[in-house]
Amino acid sequence: MRPRLNFSPRQSRAARALLDWDAARLAQLAGLEVEAVELFEAGEGDLSAAEHEALCTAIYGDGWGVIAIQECDGGEGVRFAKPRAMAAMLLDRLGLRPSASAVEGRGRGDW
Repeated sequence: MRPRLNFSPRQSRAARALLDWDAARLAQLAGLEVEAVELFEAGEGDLSAAEHEALCTAIYGDGWGVIAIQECDGGEGVRFAKPRAMAAMLLDRLGLRPSASAVEGRGRGDW
């Protein structure tokens, strides 16, 4: 089940940082103009409901991206939707991949 997505301007900036994306990458994936993303994140521009949904969907991806943590959940923030997304990103950054034997020997859900 897809979580409710509602990224604030600050959460959008934080999500891009977590994903190591620039505004142009997010705009491309969301089908928006770079200026629209930049203005939204600066708190100087509003997105239509459809544009905001496209931005949120791009950040969330297919469930392997980032989700928004709302204020009522202990403070506004963002986190990876699934722990493996973070691990995969870190392995990619380091140029490492776990060996097949290491993956097979790992318990279900462990990272």
